[in-house]
Amino acid sequence: MLSCPKGYKYWHQNDTGLTIKSNAPCWAKKEFKDYMRLFKENGKPDKNGIVRYY
Repeated sequence: MLSCPKGYKYWHQNDTGLTIKSNAPCWAKKEFKDYMRLFKENGKPDKNGIVRYY
């Protein structure tokens, strides 16, 4: 299981999905980008509809 990102307080949910606030520091923006890439690459359901993150 992934630990909670340090920059989570800068994340924002809006009508289009999860984003990061524009006033977030650069390290938090990079962390957000890395997390989103990780979920996009690994967040696909298997044949049973279960999503696993490795």
